[in-house]
Amino acid sequence: MRLYGERLAKMRSDLGLSLAAVAARCGVTRQAVMQWEQERTLPDDRVIALLTEWLGDRLTGVLDVKVYE
Repeated sequence: MRLYGERLAKMRSDLGLSLAAVAARCGVTRQAVMQWEQERTLPDDRVIALLTEWLGDRLTGVLDVKVYE
């Protein structure tokens, strides 16, 4: 099973998105997205909610977390 960072990077690549594009959409730096993909850090709840809203079902299982409202 792939790790979350690899899956997130593949999804971003498959959608033709740059690190900068994802970062801008999430309101974080390009370096933050890179750290998620390298599994050095995890996005916070706010960003997970944004990614889920933006990417929908494609994000399911990437971070193996549930977003509670």
